Amino acid sequence: MGTLPKVTWKSAVAAGLMLAMTFLSGCASSAAATVNGTKITEKDLNTRLNLYAFLQGPQFDVKAYRSQVLDSLIEETLLYQEAEKRGVKADPATLKQQLDSFHEQLLYQYLPKDVVAQATPDKPPQPTEAQRTTAERQKADAFKKANITQKDFDDAITRQATVQTLLDSLTKDLAVSDADVQAYYEAHKTDRFTAPETVRASHILIQVGEDKDYNKILPKAEEALKAVQQPGADFAALAKKYSDDPGSKDNGGDLGEFAKGDMVPEFEQAAFSLKPGTISPLVKTQFGYHIIKVAEHKMPEVMPFDQVKGEIHDQVLQQKQSDTVDKLINDLKSKAAITRSKAETKESPAPTAPQTPAPATP
Repeated sequence: MGTLPKVTWKSAVAAGLMLAMTFLSGCASSAAATVNGTKITEKDLNTRLNLYAFLQGPQFDVKAYRSQVLDSLIEETLLYQEAEKRGVKADPATLKQQLDSFHEQLLYQYLPKDVVAQATPDKPPQPTEAQRTTAERQKADAFKKANITQKDFDDAITRQATVQTLLDSLTKDLAVSDADVQAYYEAHKTDRFTAPETVRASHILIQVGEDKDYNKILPKAEEALKAVQQPGADFAALAKKYSDDPGSKDNGGDLGEFAKGDMVPEFEQAAFSLKPGTISPLVKTQFGYHIIKVAEHKMPEVMPFDQVKGEIHDQVLQQKQSDTVDKLINDLKSKAAITRSKAETKESPAPTAPQTPAPATP
């Protein structure tokens, strides 16, 4: 049987919040949907929507996401039924750790910011007893306002832990061969593993005003150009003197390394046409006149296989895990008796809501 991923105080909220997204309360009321005879009640659906709204804030549109959230509940119910059929249960000790960690992390949101700021990945916040009591009260008030309870979260995490254990048991023995990794590399060498052509450059900007009168700034631009063209001229020092670009002038005009598409077309064309160590004539853009000096020009370069093989291995494994889970869900759906109430068959205009989490890497 698979186990849940290790939970630290910082990762608890991420894991717990995602688990809470898949809550199903089982309270008896009118059915929003039925899955193999098991009701997903309107209260189940509304509770999950309340959880989403609580965790994601005002930007979560309950009405828009209703249909997608019901879809995720249907999938969860299928997976939970399959877990029960196979006798799969979450490890009690790991589940307790996850519940405790989640509720602690949730509490931290109501602690003073300076207390939380002093925490480290290995050392959680250390509130005083008074601070903890105040935070507990504020959390309880927030739950009441959102029409949710701690039991809602506990039920959600407990139920999803069972589903996750099922998924882990299906994917824990999946393997990725050297041939799989090599094949992926060859198939994506051009689109995924080729570093783009880049230039590292500095510039001096003589900024045009809102009136877009380039003639007004031309004398200063020509003066700066003449200065940088002098033998032995210090471009960085002259950038500090002349440039109107607040983001780069104090660094001697250094723009760092950039690829095609990162700059406006006129600037890009000039920069990529220069040889390293050379300086451009005045380049006119929407920002004003630029004087560009290129320090380095790198051509597209394929990343060595050894440099990316670890990343590829993880990507291929994740895809195999995802495919395995998708196949199980599709198989269960094809054999299941699923009905939705007439009130819940209307299309919702929202994007897809978050679904059941992918299985953790063994």
